[in-house]
Amino acid sequence: MTKATTTTFGSFLIKLGDGASPEVFAAPCGLTTKGFNQTANVQETSVPDCADPDAPAYIERAVDTISSEITAMAGQPV
Repeated sequence: MTKATTTTFGSFLIKLGDGASPEVFAAPCGLTTKGFNQTANVQETSVPDCADPDAPAYIERAVDTISSEITAMAGQPV
């Protein structure tokens, strides 16, 4: 398995679109808070021990879907 490359959230760049055509994106000024949340839904399967049917089954988990959310709060203009 290949090791993932990670980065801190501070190196993310948040840009907002203006809805025009063509759309122009710009970074908002003065974010006072920011957050990033990622969740995964998993499927669970009970796998019996074939060598010992009376033993407890193992639970295998596989990621089904991943969801990401970015939140931010802009400061008030002076």
